[in-house]
Amino acid sequence: MMQPSARKRARIDCIIHCSDSDALVSPQDLDSWNTLLRAAEIRQHDPVLEAAKGLEEGGIPHIHYHRKCRSLFTMKKSLDSILAKGVKIESASVDPRRRASRDAPSTSRVYAKVCLFCEKSSKYMKAAKTREPLIQCVELRADEKIRRAATRKLNQRILGLLSRDLVAAEGHYHKSCYKFFTKDDSPAAARSGAGENQEESEGARYEEAEIEALEELFLYIRTELFPNPEVLPMINLTSRLERSMMSRGIIQLKPATKKHVRRKIETEFGESLRFVPDEKESF
Repeated sequence: MMQPSARKRARIDCIIHCSDSDALVSPQDLDSWNTLLRAAEIRQHDPVLEAAKGLEEGGIPHIHYHRKCRSLFTMKKSLDSILAKGVKIESASVDPRRRASRDAPSTSRVYAKVCLFCEKSSKYMKAAKTREPLIQCVELRADEKIRRAATRKLNQRILGLLSRDLVAAEGHYHKSCYKFFTKDDSPAAARSGAGENQEESEGARYEEAEIEALEELFLYIRTELFPNPEVLPMINLTSRLERSMMSRGIIQLKPATKKHVRRKIETEFGESLRFVPDEKESF
């Protein structure tokens, strides 16, 4: 008489049991069960792995858990942290027939038409009421980019999918999921991006200093040379421009800046100035 009673108590216990905060529930569908089972494989949680034994294809075991327990147990951040430590998620406790049914996408001719990353067939676009369409992987470079990102992130699930050619297997993804997953947020990438931003900033600073120095040179010509005409070597005007730029923090002028000083003066003043070609290139 005690044995049936013990089995009954086992059925109503939380199979995860890390909180008593709410009522017990059961897996609502196959996706819910597969999510729980995958978390159990990563965590090597024997009670759930044992419940998976002997299940028919598409079957769901008669188990119970608290909603909060399941939420904590399947939390993606925690699972990714475990995977990052190199935990092997294969488990001998799971019936091979059951594993074959879960891994059907990797053995069938093509993958199911769901996003490789969020595992959903549809999702709403951010800040919009329309659904984001699935994109089929048709370029090898997309396959390679996903592979590099999965290797960098140590994402075992995606690496498993990549055991096959995503183009041949007709893999699908949402554009937003793809961009988020393949974004390189490593320290090296951050340093590279910072270097590019610094180069852009220095280029803009040089351009601004050159424009201001040219304006200063043009002002000198208008206020000093026009009222008191004289012949000057071009080197004098170039040196004046160089000093002006150095006063704005530019250490060295680019060769192109020196080369095009005369052309910019001619563009500014036209026929108001006359250049005398001689061995000293006088102005």
